[in-house]
Amino acid sequence: MALSLMRQNSGKIKNKGYEFTMKGRYFLSLSVMALMAVALPIIGGEDECEKTLSQLKALATRHADNPRHINNYANALEQCGRIDEAITLYQRAATLSPESPIPLLGLGDAYWSQDEWERAQYAYEQAVQKGSSDQLASQRLSWLLGRTDKKTVINADKLVAFFRRTRSGSGKQSSISFSERAIPFEFNQYQLKVEAKAQLDELAQAIKQLSGEGHRAIGVVSSERSEIRFRVVGHGDERGSDQTNMDLSLKRAQAVIDYLVMSHGCLRQAFIAQGQGKRYLLKSGCQDENCHAFNRRVEFAVDR
Repeated sequence: MALSLMRQNSGKIKNKGYEFTMKGRYFLSLSVMALMAVALPIIGGEDECEKTLSQLKALATRHADNPRHINNYANALEQCGRIDEAITLYQRAATLSPESPIPLLGLGDAYWSQDEWERAQYAYEQAVQKGSSDQLASQRLSWLLGRTDKKTVINADKLVAFFRRTRSGSGKQSSISFSERAIPFEFNQYQLKVEAKAQLDELAQAIKQLSGEGHRAIGVVSSERSEIRFRVVGHGDERGSDQTNMDLSLKRAQAVIDYLVMSHGCLRQAFIAQGQGKRYLLKSGCQDENCHAFNRRVEFAVDR
């Protein structure tokens, strides 16, 4: 399994006297940068993995109280498939660097890879609270917040609680994604299935409750011009051309807005439709339909 730098976010975090440059999930120091520059492009199998791991382990052992070396070793362990060991070290790095989101992002990734949804959600939420702007983590958290088991819908009260929390500024995560189980469409079509109406009806009730709180919020017929907008964003899977996926995902977002406007009297100007096609895949390299279904979703984001 090849090691790779996953995300290209950049920035700096100061903690316990260290200044860390962020790139992907790594805390980069000069020694680690030199090692990664040599090792990462050529890692391709178990032997290469073990060689790189031994070097990173030596650094982590030599600097046992340095969170960046421990985090880097955890990241390499994760990418070499040694998830349980990676989780233990991410947790240690997070303890040593309590103000940094980076070990929490790694921890969320590790739990995500194991389908441990609740633990992944908690780790990503903690990372967001500590200032993370990692785009993939935000997309995954959005999906986790909208995750439904079987065909259970998320009721209006829970949606209101979520959007009220994000509007109050207690966290930066302000979107929620519904899988195609909650808001299904006909295959390769943008017409809503009848089964989608249960979740959309709950969403409409949540919008009306928020509008009734005196915030001039997100629009029913009697409210003033909206100060807060909903972005309704369609996402597709990785099959098909970019343009086909972009067009289809946009039409699906528009279909959702049409239903909320025509069936529940929500103001059309309260919504913005977007299609992202296959730009933001939650899982890539899918080989089966269940995996592809993971990526097909409708996201609701609050613009404040």
